[in-house]
Amino acid sequence: MTTKDNYRQVARTIKRELDQDRLAFKTYHRDRFFTDLKTHAGEHAHKKGTTADEDMETAFMLEGLIIYPSFADLEKDGYTRVFRSGSLIAGILNAIRFPGGGSDEELANLLGRLKTPVVNAE
Repeated sequence: MTTKDNYRQVARTIKRELDQDRLAFKTYHRDRFFTDLKTHAGEHAHKKGTTADEDMETAFMLEGLIIYPSFADLEKDGYTRVFRSGSLIAGILNAIRFPGGGSDEELANLLGRLKTPVVNAE
């Protein structure tokens, strides 16, 4: 039987990969997560279905990671990105995904941080 800790073990593995390569985000095929889940939980791990998808996304959130697009919204190719919460790109993603009062200003400020100063080449 798959436990919530098994899902967190998968999330920790992915987080370690991001840490090792000093990445704010990385693209993965959906199957990667559930292959890892089978490694931690055994051959009979639940690897598909709404509950498994939700449990996996919750585990990633608890480890400070965001999956976007969510498993429910994946295209047929099955690729998703994992973003480190607190990174500039995750802030931009969240400002775009969750519009509301003040989010336009927040998004503008975050995008402004991407601008590089123009060097006068005289």
